[in-house]
Amino acid sequence: MRRLDQEDAARDRHYHHLAGLHRETLTKEQQLVNIMEDVEGQRWEEVVSQKAQLEEQRQAAAAAEANRRVFLSQEEEENEQHRDNLRRSQDHSLTGQQWEMRARSPCSTSGMLHNPVASPGPHQSQQHHSPNNICLNNQSTSDDSTCFSLDRGRGSWTAERGS
Repeated sequence: MRRLDQEDAARDRHYHHLAGLHRETLTKEQQLVNIMEDVEGQRWEEVVSQKAQLEEQRQAAAAAEANRRVFLSQEEEENEQHRDNLRRSQDHSLTGQQWEMRARSPCSTSGMLHNPVASPGPHQSQQHHSPNNICLNNQSTSDDSTCFSLDRGRGSWTAERGS
């Protein structure tokens, strides 16, 4: 019987030892779960923070783009007004005789030949005036009598080359 009591006592100690190990395991598992939740919470907070930062940056970029568009439209408007004022000042500086010579000029301000009196025929195209195009045949407002032509020297050049 003593032997049975000793075996029962040994078994009891072993069960208590296993119960203690089980409690330690449960405690460590709970600690691990808490740590994992903390890490996940931190990651989630980082994600939410980054999302908020990106949204702020997107809004700032949208505001900057809107300001840029407003600025560009104002610049375009100012440039157009400046062009109009420049055109008006040039037009007002021309005398009546200069206006007639300009109308008879073989080259318009767009750099294309035109006939101001006749309407375009089948071999002529409708002309559109643009201040950005430059024509060598345009008459200068400072010199009424000169009109450059690229064809002017062609006859003499051909004659010299043929001889």
